[in-house]
Parts: sequence; structure tokens; C-alpha cells
Amino acid sequence: MYIDSHVHLVRKDWLSKEAYSKMLELNAAIDSDLDYFAGAAILSEYLKTQEIEIALMLMSWHNLVPAGMESNIYLSEFCYKIKNLIPIAYIEPHTLDEPVKIFETLVKEYGMKGLKLHPPSGFYPNDSSIYPLYAKAQELRLPVFLHIGSSVFPRMRYKYSRPIYLDDIAVDFPELTIVMIHCGRGCDYDTAYFMAKLHKNIFMDISGLPPGKLLDYFPELERSIDKVIFGSDWPAMPARISDNIKAIKSLPLKESSIEKMLKKNLERLLDKHQMI
Repeated sequence: MYIDSHVHLVRKDWLSKEAYSKMLELNAAIDSDLDYFAGAAILSEYLKTQEIEIALMLMSWHNLVPAGMESNIYLSEFCYKIKNLIPIAYIEPHTLDEPVKIFETLVKEYGMKGLKLHPPSGFYPNDSSIYPLYAKAQELRLPVFLHIGSSVFPRMRYKYSRPIYLDDIAVDFPELTIVMIHCGRGCDYDTAYFMAKLHKNIFMDISGLPPGKLLDYFPELERSIDKVIFGSDWPAMPARISDNIKAIKSLPLKESSIEKMLKKNLERLLDKHQMI
């Protein structure tokens, strides 16, 4: 059994029509998959059939409901009492008046175990206006997960989500764990790999990448294998989670490297930040 760093909690009524259409395009089974979100116990049992013992949970947000208190409280209540579902606060800072206060409240009162940011929706990760959120996450000793790379959803802009912007954050917040989701998906794989190699506090989350192409994108992946963690991006993906795991296991990598990617590295981060 393994750990998935990137599972979305999806509510169809919180998706715009455009976002739903795109999700259906990515996953033809999305309507039946939504049945697994009827309850946390149902979802947890399904994930076990996909070889996932622990999942980091993110509230899906696209175009309709701002990622603030309402959506995150829903996520917190969904995961409540299910130890293997770990809620990560998902905040869109440019849509909220007091994002730092909201984040701190979500952590201290609702049990959130990290912060997810989505730069393609309209902000540069190293913008000074975002720094107070990084400072608060560092103070709370919690990791920050940043979408770095392309997004297929409507009105998202790639220019905001390039890995070079993480250079400033890693230097200015040396004690902050930074998880680089999608690893520069599109045309920035080399820079993404170099950022993780250069900075001890940057990790690579391979969610949203075809497992069979990982060594094409990152030919020297095994040299930095301690910095790589598995994520599925389910249900916004065309394959089953277990299919991706099988594909990773078939890569020409050491068995110990595959175990690190699928479990050990994220297990280490969960322990470091007391997330479970």
C-alpha cells in the first residue's frame, strides 16, 4: 500500500460547466467516480482498491466557488475521523481579503495539515503579496504545495506557474517545505528538476505526469530520487491510480527508488510535519 500526495475532493455543483466538461474530457468515468465522494469511508475503501493507504486531500476549485473558508471547511468535515485522509487547505489568495487569517484558522480550528496554492489562476508564486502565507506556513511548520506547470482548465495562465519562481521562495524561506506539483509540466521539466536538486527544501510531486514518460522528462531522476513523491491528481486523470502505480513499478529503476517515490519520501514528510 502506498501514499498519494494529490487527490481532489470533487463536488460537481462547485464546478463551472466549462470545468466539468474538461474533467469529463480527462476522465470519461468522472460521473461514476463522483459516487466515491458520497462519504469519507466510501472514498477511503475505494482508494485501498487502488493500493492507496493514505491520501492528501485537496478541495477541487475551478471558476465557481472561491477557495476560502466554505470549501475548506467542507473538506475538513469530509475527512473528519478518517485518519488516512489528510486535508490540505486550498486557498486562492487573490480572491480573499484575509488569506493568512483564513489559513491559520483552518489549521488551528479545522485541522488542515498544509497549504495548496494554484498560481495559474492569476498570481506569481514569488509575488511579495503571497509571502505572508509562506511565513505563516513556515511558522506553523507545515508544507506548501504549489501547482507548477500547465493547467488545462479554463482561463488558467501558464506564465504564472514556472518553476524558476520557486528559487526566491526557497531562499527566503529556508525552513519551509515546498512541494512542486506537476514539476513544470509543459516545457519546464529541466528547470523543475534543477530547482529540486539545488534547494534542499523543494520536492517534486509527479502528479499529472504520464508515469511512462518520467525518465524522458527527467533522465537523471534516480540521482535525486529522495526528492520525488507520488501523486495521482485523481479524479482529473485518464487512468486509474493503480494503473499509474503499475507503470511506475515497470520503470527501469531500483526497487528501493520506486519504494521511495511511492511511499517512503512522503512518509518522511508526513512524519517531519506531524501531518498524521
